[in-house]
Amino acid sequence: KSGIGKTGKPWARKGVVLLDATGRITVEGWDNSWPSVFNTLEQGDEIAVLNVSLDAWAVDVKANMEKGSSLQVLSRQN
Repeated sequence: KSGIGKTGKPWARKGVVLLDATGRITVEGWDNSWPSVFNTLEQGDEIAVLNVSLDAWAVDVKANMEKGSSLQVLSRQN
């Protein structure tokens, strides 16, 4: 997601959905909160997302990527 704010300043948010046999969680955050490794992710990568704040609405569970959060690639299916 991206756009132009009321002040004319551009903004951007990034996100990823983590899936396993038990369910899914959406991880979202402002563009500047994501580590550069995010740009190298491929479908099927096994990743760990650390130090995020959790949020939930009904059955949707969401993690918010913030300063101090990190993302690590654990394995690749290549």
